[in-house]
Amino acid sequence: MVGLVLIAAISAAVAYAFGANRGGPDPGRLVYAGKEGVFVRQLETGKTQRVGPLPEETILGIASPDGRWYSYVERNGALWMLSTEENRRFELSGAAALPLGWSPDGKLVAREVLDDRDIVLIDPEGGNRVLWSRGAANVRFPVWLDADRFVIFDDQAQEELALVKLAGSRSTIAHIGTGNPVAASPDGKEILVQRGEALVVAKLDGGRLTNERELFEGTIGHASVSDEGYVAFTAKDKEGREGVWVLQGEGGRKRVLTESVTWMDWSKDGSTILYAQKGSVYALTLPDGKPKKVSGDVTVFDINGFTVVP
Repeated sequence: MVGLVLIAAISAAVAYAFGANRGGPDPGRLVYAGKEGVFVRQLETGKTQRVGPLPEETILGIASPDGRWYSYVERNGALWMLSTEENRRFELSGAAALPLGWSPDGKLVAREVLDDRDIVLIDPEGGNRVLWSRGAANVRFPVWLDADRFVIFDDQAQEELALVKLAGSRSTIAHIGTGNPVAASPDGKEILVQRGEALVVAKLDGGRLTNERELFEGTIGHASVSDEGYVAFTAKDKEGREGVWVLQGEGGRKRVLTESVTWMDWSKDGSTILYAQKGSVYALTLPDGKPKKVSGDVTVFDINGFTVVP
């Protein structure tokens, strides 16, 4: 199902999205962190291991897609990378830098907060290059379409969507529409965009957005798409209700949580939503499971505080 477009995958497999895939692939590993350090939990067995300490002044961090690396930033803006396999760390920037996210093939995207505000791609195996000189002033997360392309919000260009292509040693940037991208389909052919007070899905056709459809009225906080194409998002709807919604086919949705959530991801088998709330990570197995705390006594970072990896 990975090759199916976002809405087609959801519409054709509502039952599958809500639990018919039990006994399928391994649900994966939860990598989470707080001031107590970086931890890895096997979601199937519950076995948990501390894979590295973090400095007391750490304020946020992001795990790589394979869980081998954890990039974190200290209160003074120094950016570091920790090897979770060898418990070795490397300083990437002395001050005023933030990790924005990881590419699907395990390269870190970071940006300068001051000075040139460059957006830089850093390879843990060695080497880095500037993707975007003097990038947008506000910090937004890139939404990856594949290992060579991502979309990002550009607040310097009248709230436009920018498509960044990595081509050899150079990058190209094209503006393809308006809004703030929040997620993409597994095949990279459709993207979810917050536009005003609506969640819109659009097909990316070359350098433009087409076939736009409104999926939800409200303010979106964070969206997550499973490997199978199932969509969950945090939001406040037009009636002012907060929570987490799961799309149930074109035009359908179900609110599975009624509380505010700061971050969210799917298990690798698409059966469970994991979410951060008040410093802890919980797992909710759909359709009718009970939330289960899975982060122990660790106070997890609110934003991007955890990642589910294979």
